[in-house]
Amino acid sequence: MDLNATVIYNGIPFISLAQEQRGGLALVNGIVYSSYSGYVGDCGNYHGWVVGVDINNPTNVHGWATTAMGGGIWGHGGVASDGTNMFVVTGNTFNTGGNWMGGEAIIRLQAGPTWTGQPTDYWAPTNWFSLDNSDTDLGGVSATIVDVPGATPSQLVLALGKDSNAYLLNRNNLGGIPGTPYQANVGGTNRGISAVTYHTSQGTYIGFHNDAGTVRAYKITPTNPPTITFGWSQSQNGRGSPWVTTTDGTNNMIVWYAATTSSGDQRLHAYDGDTGAIIYAGGGTNELMTGTRQWNTGMVARGRIYFGADNRVYAFRLPAGTPTPTATAESNCYSDSHSNRDRNFHCYLDCNCNFHSNIYTNGHRDCDSHGNFDGHANCDSDANCHSLRFRQSDSDTQTNPHSETPYDTEAAPELRRQGRAQGKR
Repeated sequence: MDLNATVIYNGIPFISLAQEQRGGLALVNGIVYSSYSGYVGDCGNYHGWVVGVDINNPTNVHGWATTAMGGGIWGHGGVASDGTNMFVVTGNTFNTGGNWMGGEAIIRLQAGPTWTGQPTDYWAPTNWFSLDNSDTDLGGVSATIVDVPGATPSQLVLALGKDSNAYLLNRNNLGGIPGTPYQANVGGTNRGISAVTYHTSQGTYIGFHNDAGTVRAYKITPTNPPTITFGWSQSQNGRGSPWVTTTDGTNNMIVWYAATTSSGDQRLHAYDGDTGAIIYAGGGTNELMTGTRQWNTGMVARGRIYFGADNRVYAFRLPAGTPTPTATAESNCYSDSHSNRDRNFHCYLDCNCNFHSNIYTNGHRDCDSHGNFDGHANCDSDANCHSLRFRQSDSDTQTNPHSETPYDTEAAPELRRQGRAQGKR
C-alpha cells in the first residue's frame, strides 16, 4: 500500500519521507491503525498522523492528521482503543500563531479514522501554546485507557506529559479547551514510554518509568471526581516501558520492567503491584541481556516472558514441575507450520536462538543439549538460557498446570509469590 498516493486529510498529503512509524499497530473492528511522528525528530514537514487500513479491503484507506505542522504521536504504544473509539496523544506543533491546530492534545477518533472536531473529541490544556514553545510535549507517551469502578466519571483516558503531570480525562467527553482534567504532578520527565494500568483488591493503578530513573505507580481513587494519589516508587535506571501480569485479573499483580540500554543493567525486574516490593532483581549471569533498545516493553505467552533486542528475542521462564533451587533448561523443537510434512522447526533452549536456524523434518524431535537437531547446529551452541530462578517455599510456589505463564518470587534472585506473566527524543 502506497500511503503517499492514497492518504490525504483536509488537503494535507501523507509524505513518508517526513514521517516515522514509531508506535505499535492496533487492530480495531477490522481496521489496522498506525500512528506517525517525525522521521528526524522535530525537523521536516511532518504531522501527527493516524492511518487506518481495512483488512478486508486494503484499498480502503483513511487518515487523520494535525492541521499544524508537527504534533507527532511519539508514544511507542501507538493508538489506544476502548473497543469502539481510538485515542492518541499529540506533541508540540509549529507556526500556529497561538491558534490551536491539533497539538498537545488527547484526540478521540472514530472508525476510519474520522474526527468530528467537536470538544467531545479532543482536549488540550490551557497552556498548550507554552508547552509548544518549550517542546514540553504531551505526546511523548501513548494514551492509556483506564477504567475505575466506582469513580465518576469511571471511563477515563490517561496522558503523561514531559511537564511531569499525569492527566486523566473523561474519555466519553474530553471537553475541548480547557475541559476538566483530573491531574497530578507525578515527578520526572515522561516521554517515549508506554504506561500500564491494572486492578488489584486495593484499587486501580497506573504505572510507568520516567526519565528520573524510577518505576512508579499511582492509585486512581473511586471518587467523584477521581483523584491521582501516590502508590509506590522504586529506583531503576534504563529506558523501558513496564508491563503487568496477574494470576486471575486482580490477584498477585506484578509490574515488570526491563532496564534497557547501557543506561540500565539490561535485566528483567519485577515489583509487587500494590507495594512496589522487589520480587525479582534481574537474576545472575545467564539472565543478562544485551542489545536492548529504549522504551521497549516485554510480552507474555505460553508460560514465558519475551523481550526483543538487537537480532534476537530473549525468553524467560520458570522450570516446569516441582520448584528446584536452580533453573532447568528444556530444549525442544517447536513447529511454526501447520503442515503434516516438511515442518519448519526452530530450536529453543529458552535462550537467544539463532533466528536463521531452521529444521525441515517430517516429525517432532527434540534438540540435544547444545541446541542441535540431527547435527545441523541450528541453535547457537553458545546460546545462554534465560530462566528465572526460584526456591521451594510455601504452597504458593506450586505449579499451576493450567497457567500459561510463569510464577514470580518475593525477593531477588529467588521467587516465591505466584504471578502470571502476560518517544519522542
